[in-house]
Amino acid sequence: MRYDVYRWSGLKLDRHGRAEAVVLGAPPGAVVSGRWAAWFHDVDVLRRTDDRVEVTVPRTLHLKSDSERRVRHAEVPGEDIAIVNDIPVTSVFRTAFDLSRLRPPKSGYEFVEAVVAVDALAHRHRIDSDAFLAYALAHRGWPGVRLVEPVLELSDARAESPMETRLRMLLVSGGLPVPEVQYEVAVGGRSYRLDLAYPDKWLAIEYDGEDSHRGYLGADARRQNALESAGWTFRRYTADAYYRRPAEILSDIRAALART
Repeated sequence: MRYDVYRWSGLKLDRHGRAEAVVLGAPPGAVVSGRWAAWFHDVDVLRRTDDRVEVTVPRTLHLKSDSERRVRHAEVPGEDIAIVNDIPVTSVFRTAFDLSRLRPPKSGYEFVEAVVAVDALAHRHRIDSDAFLAYALAHRGWPGVRLVEPVLELSDARAESPMETRLRMLLVSGGLPVPEVQYEVAVGGRSYRLDLAYPDKWLAIEYDGEDSHRGYLGADARRQNALESAGWTFRRYTADAYYRRPAEILSDIRAALART
């Protein structure tokens, strides 16, 4: 732990406890930020590499990163701070703003993850895209602010999971048209939503999570059967396919679009 912050050696801290300890051990003005702040806002986009709690402190504080915390230096005015479970964290807008701009400009992976984070925050907190763009424009001159608009252009608050966004971004980065998100289809008096769709081609694209569809296999099958009977073609992909065989997915979708 930090100086003047103690814990029982047998106590295993959860994420909240770790963030609390880091803030307590930092000078006044430190706020949890980045993907750790997103977690406090009920959006879990933390990665394996985020083993250290990220905090942002004023530039006047010479606080350094260490094994427990990753320190960023930037101004965080009061309107950009929210208190969540007694922990000061960057606000929803500031968190989305930071995650949109703090990345290498030519990094495809980081760009995708920026869209993932903004999608998730926008979906959970109903961020208005015009208001968010106005917020970004009000911060002209900040590092990386020019990177925000391209992220916002591809962000879609209707996306319901990070993997759904990653799958959509794979299609877009592969040169395919931007698919519709959570597209609604009425069949036989019932309404169904498709994760991603090319309506003019009657092509539905679904992400199958290991846990999200467990217990709903029967309903999913009936839904797909009804839509296929109405003329829709389905393509379903898992996280394993996305991470291990992305080229195969792109080839599959290109072929399906060409056939329909």
